[in-house]
Amino acid sequence: MKEIEDLLRSYWGYKSFKPQQKKIINSIIKGNNTLAILPTGGGKSLCYQLPSLILEGTTLVISPLIALMEEQVGLLKKIGISSFYFKSESPNSSTNQQLDNLINGNYKIVYCSPEKFVNKDFLNKISQANINHIAIDEAHCISEWGHEFRPSYRKIRKLLNILSSVTISAFTGSASKLVKKDIIKSLELENFKIIESSFERKNISYKINHANDKNKALLKIIQNESSIVYCNTRKTAEIISRLLNKNGYSSDYFHGGVSLILKKEKLLKWHSEEIKTIIATTAFGMGIDKSNVRKVIHYNFPNSIENYYQESGRAGRDGKNADAIILINDQEKKMFIQNNLNTLPDKFDLIKTYKNICSHLQIPFGEGQGNSYNFELSSFCLKYNHNKKITLNLLRFLENKNLIKLNYVFNKKIKIHIHSNIRVIKDSIKLSTNQSIILESLLRCYPNILNKKIYVSINKLENVTKLTSEEIIKSINFYEKSNLLKLENTISELQLLWLKPREDNYTIDPLISQLNKINEIKKNKYQNILNFIYNNKICKTIQMLRYFGEIKIDNCMNCSSTSCI
Repeated sequence: MKEIEDLLRSYWGYKSFKPQQKKIINSIIKGNNTLAILPTGGGKSLCYQLPSLILEGTTLVISPLIALMEEQVGLLKKIGISSFYFKSESPNSSTNQQLDNLINGNYKIVYCSPEKFVNKDFLNKISQANINHIAIDEAHCISEWGHEFRPSYRKIRKLLNILSSVTISAFTGSASKLVKKDIIKSLELENFKIIESSFERKNISYKINHANDKNKALLKIIQNESSIVYCNTRKTAEIISRLLNKNGYSSDYFHGGVSLILKKEKLLKWHSEEIKTIIATTAFGMGIDKSNVRKVIHYNFPNSIENYYQESGRAGRDGKNADAIILINDQEKKMFIQNNLNTLPDKFDLIKTYKNICSHLQIPFGEGQGNSYNFELSSFCLKYNHNKKITLNLLRFLENKNLIKLNYVFNKKIKIHIHSNIRVIKDSIKLSTNQSIILESLLRCYPNILNKKIYVSINKLENVTKLTSEEIIKSINFYEKSNLLKLENTISELQLLWLKPREDNYTIDPLISQLNKINEIKKNKYQNILNFIYNNKICKTIQMLRYFGEIKIDNCMNCSSTSCI
């Protein structure tokens, strides 16, 4: 058997391992079930890729993002490791054909999303493959006490029931004691070996920048160096990118509304240094390895210490000094509390919302299972006087408890006739709001829309207005209610798949204690990030490490706390 150091040099070109990598790799090779916790930039992927060259058969990697799978498979092929990832169904490559490739091919590494494990046929057929090691990437997604919880990750247990003799490894960049315990419990495996590296990033300086005018502060901070600016909305990301470009800095925005082709173009420009700064929502960064990022700036509050640790950890991967900066102003603390702590649903919200949804969708007692319903969240909240954010939080909670499945759907082509008089239309356009931008774009793109109903493409409006589908649909609904236009299709924001029969109290009562526990954990997360931002006396590194259960006595002497200045 080749020494793992030889494989590291010949395939990856590295001379030595990062902290804990060798220990994790040896644990997997010996057949130990292993939970590995390495910080962002700690080299998690190498820990399951390298053992695949030593172990017989195939390593199956469970990963949350198609883009991440595609990138890793591309890199593996370049260094001569046979691999592929399961793509969506297509005429050229069905899931069955891909499974046949796995069974008959000599692949060392295959990537798959957890959503595949819902399908019984998929599970039956994959059991025929020679899989000897399953690596679960971003394992914190298993735990509902962690960040970025994905219910589909709980389905991994179905795969493990079929492939019961394989070695399991789970990887995450950050996990509290509660999350670690929940990952192991959810996988229902005994004798998990936990290997973790220190969470301390000595080369990163954590700084809190108080600024009434955050735009001015950002322009002072940004320099001609590789940076990431995180924002909480797509619109803010686009506005900030325009601001930086206007002031002579090369930047671009990156969010879920950007097409896959454009994302690749933007990333290529950023990696090649043609673009220095990426302005992004929190979806950006998973699996993106750029070593020379000198600054990670949060334009808005991060939602938790875990999120902040992951996002700020994308700075300074080359080991050189880097800054992680949070911009705050006086109003933000109040807004954060109002948008997060004050929108946690209680048991009365849960009972009332569930019953009102059943009434709204006209689901009789004992029925509903297997049925799909169009659900417009805004209309429902208006009808029953519900808080929109609390209602959305409850819908996600019901989904996590397998009572419903949420699909975000929009009719991409709808029929519209603008029937109001020209004077009203002109007055509306003069308001210069999102609604007026939509109205003006409708008239320019579809000149006959004043005479008759015209098919309108939401995608086209997205490209013309640079607004999101959600913003466009909200504006169209606004004008329909204002009687300025007629809409032939009902626009549905959500589609609810009802998974269990309606039983009211029998369904909801067992969930109340779970909701209370989730609320307590969320309150704790929100309070911890508030303390991290506003406690200026204790070293920021000490505060962060304490959250993850790691003890540090000496101040970092690099952060913005008074103890380190």
